[in-house]
Amino acid sequence: MGCGSSTAQHQQTLEKVECEATTVAETTIPEESTSTIDLFARLAVARTLAPCTGCDEGGFPETYSTNVEASTFHCSQCKKQIPDERRWILERAAMKLVQERDEREAPDQQTRDMKALGRGVQVSWLETFAQEHRNMTTEELVRKVIHPTTEEMRCRFVELGHMAGAVGPAQVFVSHAWGAPFADTVAAIVHALPPDAYVWMDLFAVRQWPGSEADMEVYRAAIKETLSLLFVSTHSPDVAALTEEDATSLMVSDNALKSVAFFRTWCLVELHQALALKKPVVTLVGGAAAGSALHFERNDEMFPNLKHLISLERVSQSTSVEERRHLISNVTEEGAIRMFDKRVKAAVAAAGANRMDHPVLLAAMCGFPQPLRTACKWDEFEHVEEHMVRTAELLGAAAAAGNGPAVELLLEAGGSPDTAP
Repeated sequence: MGCGSSTAQHQQTLEKVECEATTVAETTIPEESTSTIDLFARLAVARTLAPCTGCDEGGFPETYSTNVEASTFHCSQCKKQIPDERRWILERAAMKLVQERDEREAPDQQTRDMKALGRGVQVSWLETFAQEHRNMTTEELVRKVIHPTTEEMRCRFVELGHMAGAVGPAQVFVSHAWGAPFADTVAAIVHALPPDAYVWMDLFAVRQWPGSEADMEVYRAAIKETLSLLFVSTHSPDVAALTEEDATSLMVSDNALKSVAFFRTWCLVELHQALALKKPVVTLVGGAAAGSALHFERNDEMFPNLKHLISLERVSQSTSVEERRHLISNVTEEGAIRMFDKRVKAAVAAAGANRMDHPVLLAAMCGFPQPLRTACKWDEFEHVEEHMVRTAELLGAAAAAGNGPAVELLLEAGGSPDTAP
C-alpha cells in the first residue's frame, strides 16, 4: 500500500472516530457498551494521527478543566496546547464517558473514598515491578508504562485485570516525588514495610487521564484511614552541597525542585495533612544502592539545608494550575502558609535528628509491630546477653525516635522469657 493510500486511510479513521465521539458527547451512556470500548481503543489511533507538535517525547493529553465542554488539552510532557481541535472533540467525549462511569460507580464522596482505600498495591508486587522498570523516574514510568497500558479503557492501573492478585485495602500512604527515580522510592518502601503490606500510591490508585475529578480529593481519606504516612525523598547531592548562604537564598537546581519530595507541593500538602491528623509519619531520604536487589541506602546530608529551603509559597510558584488550586483549598486562612511551613519544618527537623534506620522499628512506626516482636523473641538468641544487647540497641533507637509503642514493646521484651510478648 502506498504512502498516499495509508494517509487517506488514517484520515478516514480519524473522521470516523470524530463522528462517533461527537455522537457520544451528545448522549448519556447508561452502562459500558461496545461503542464506548471501541471509542477508547480508537483514541490511541487518533493520538498517533494528531500527535503533539511541541516535543518528541510522546506525551499524552492533559487538561486543567473539569468542564467537559470548555476543556482544552495540552501535552503531558511539554505542557503545550494540542492545536488540533479534532483531538479536543475526541478527548471531550472520552472525558465525559470517564466522568459518567465514575458517577455510576461512586455517586458521592464517601463512596469514592471507600473505593479509593481499596486501591493499595502489595509491597512484594511493587518490589518486582520496580526491578522490571528500574531505570526510570516515576514520571517516566507513568508516561511509558501506566499511560500505554491504561489507554484503551482510560482506567486506573489497579483496575487492570492482571493486577487483581496484587491489590488490596491500603495500609500505608506513600508520599513521593514523580521526578525521583522510581527505584529509590520503592527501595525505601521495601526497607520500611513487610512484603505483605499494602501501600497507597497515586500513580496506581488515581486515574491518570482527563476526567479524573472523582479521584482528586480521595487522598484526604487515604491519609486519614491508613495506619501511617511514609514520606520518601530521593537524595540530592546538589542540595547537600549548598553553602548556608546559597540555601538561605533558596538557590536550588531545577533537577532538585523536580526530584526532591520536600520541594513538591503535593508532597508537602500530604505531609501537612498527616501531621494535622496526628498520624504517624516516617521519613526516609536516600536511594536504591547499585546492584540487582532494591537495597535502600539512607542519606541524611540534605537535612541541614532543608530548614532554609522548605517553603510552600515558593514551591507552589513552580506548580501546575491544578496543584495551585488544591494548595489554595488546603491553605486558605490568613497566615496559614507560615503555620504550614512551621509545622512541616519541625517534622523535617525531627526526621533529620532521628538516625533510626532499623527496618523492624520502621515497620513498627508504620503500624506493623510483628517484625519487631519476632526480632526480640528469646528463642532467636543462643545467649541471654545477645538478647539483652539487641533489645537495648533497638530500645535506644526507638526512644530517640519518640516511638512510644515500640518502646513499650521492647521494655516488655527485655524481661524474662516467661514475660516476653
